[in-house]
Amino acid sequence: MTNLIGLTELESLFSQVKERVGNMLDQLPDPTNLDPKIKSEKGVGKYCSLRAFPVYPKGGKNWTLVDQTNWMFGNFAGILWLITFLSEYMDGHGEVRNNWEEKASKWTELLEKKCKDEGKSCDPAKTQTILDTSVSGQVYRSYGLGLRIGKFIDRPKYINIIKNAGLRYLKKFDQDKGYFKSGLSNYKNKHLIFPVLIDQLLALEFAAWMDSMTADAGPSTMALTHAQKTIRSHLGMRCGGQASYHLVDIGDGNGRVYGDQGYSADSAWSRGQAWVIEGLSSLYGSLSSDKKPLKFPDVIDKTVEFLKSKTSDFKQIPKWDVCLPPHPAQAYSPWDYVDTSAAAAVAAGLFTLAFATGESKHQSDASDIFQTLKEDYFPGSEKGLLDHGCYINPLCEQVRNTKRKGEAADSPLMFGDFYFMKCLVWQYCLLTKIKNPFGYHEKN
Repeated sequence: MTNLIGLTELESLFSQVKERVGNMLDQLPDPTNLDPKIKSEKGVGKYCSLRAFPVYPKGGKNWTLVDQTNWMFGNFAGILWLITFLSEYMDGHGEVRNNWEEKASKWTELLEKKCKDEGKSCDPAKTQTILDTSVSGQVYRSYGLGLRIGKFIDRPKYINIIKNAGLRYLKKFDQDKGYFKSGLSNYKNKHLIFPVLIDQLLALEFAAWMDSMTADAGPSTMALTHAQKTIRSHLGMRCGGQASYHLVDIGDGNGRVYGDQGYSADSAWSRGQAWVIEGLSSLYGSLSSDKKPLKFPDVIDKTVEFLKSKTSDFKQIPKWDVCLPPHPAQAYSPWDYVDTSAAAAVAAGLFTLAFATGESKHQSDASDIFQTLKEDYFPGSEKGLLDHGCYINPLCEQVRNTKRKGEAADSPLMFGDFYFMKCLVWQYCLLTKIKNPFGYHEKN
């Protein structure tokens, strides 16, 4: 294996990460002083809402806070758990490490706060978002990593929350169609019959984890079926390589394609390509050797090669969409915005794949991306860990005539920071040969 940064450099970077995240904690309101409120939302119903979870700094200033129905809410707790994991090895087993666990568990267990008016708790199993990446972004990165890393948690409680969320998600699987059902029912006022988002690949490792929670092999079979059918319905040769669509309505018989995050339905939204690499790699890594699909690495490799062709072999961070039409040359306009969150997710997926396959090329590519992020996009971020994430189509006003122009289009993003932390953990695990905290299986 090649290209890992040295231990001294890792320790220095980790110290900077802890300082940066400590500053973020100081900037955020103390969540223990926040009172949840009863809300009602279409697709969710009546629930206890706690608007406390940071996702991106609006206008580069204060953090935008969301409640637990937002798919991104678990990322901050996940970052704190990964810091706890590294702190055990880099800071020792004492007070510093335990202080980080205290912070991680506090931000995880906010969901258990009661609404004073009705006594309802913010149960994460009952408030999944309209996008079914929620069980990954919400429960897995908070309670899931807490279960694997925490020493002082209430393990039976964490297991119960994880299992309840997983069983609810498994009920979304449609046996006839072979996909997990998305809660998305309309798009631009168009009724959708059975929409499938590429984002849903991120939830599959969580679904497969339910094998061990239920003593049943059914969940991983569902996850594999959904992945294999998504490969057929979403991935194809266009834009000069194997690219993924964002949204396909497989229920209309024609597989009608829609797109919102990228430039158009037929372009190549960078984060959608990253979800292919990270989602399939994480599912592949989570499965035992006898269950790993032989063709997954080849499918991932084709998407990797497509992105490499658009980024000078990963010497550059991908633009928010890597299949844009010709456009006017301007000094760093929205046409040119990059997406560091996509790059970090690609690197995290490739580190996972390197571990699961033993292929040095995946580790080399992941290390190249991580090095670029570390050198060019980590030092200058005044908020969060990585600058220049692109959450929303930066051309919304020009292309789609919407009012969302500039909303976190060139900004730190909490899920991008989570993937950067995941890469940092992978660098340490691969360098020191310690067991990874993600539950991934090494090639036999």
